[in-house]
Amino acid sequence: KCRLLIKVQSHIRGYLSWKATTRLAREVRLQQAFEYFTNIRQRLLEDAQIKIRYHWLKYIKNKKMKKKKKGKKKFTTVGSNSSNSSLVKGKSMYSVQVDTSKFPPISIASSTKKLPMPSIKEINDTVP
Repeated sequence: KCRLLIKVQSHIRGYLSWKATTRLAREVRLQQAFEYFTNIRQRLLEDAQIKIRYHWLKYIKNKKMKKKKKGKKKFTTVGSNSSNSSLVKGKSMYSVQVDTSKFPPISIASSTKKLPMPSIKEINDTVP
């Protein structure tokens, strides 16, 4: 009887230790899986933020470009088309010739000059 009791006790102890180690192993594997998927989730969020920002800036840039293109008007000269051989340049009834010697040259540098600021004395003299 004693040997049978010892044998049953050893099987019960073995089963209990197996149960405890498998539970511990499951918890460790579960914790590792959570850490792994948390890292993947974090990387996916960062990648999504980068892609969203890229496409948003691209959208804004395209929107500004469309606005600029819409604001600019295309001026074409009628009668100056060289592919149309039937029209002679300058002889078409639609061609316009402008004498540019009447207009002063336009300088970009002159248009960006800063105007001189009036002094405080000049401002006080003009105020009644």
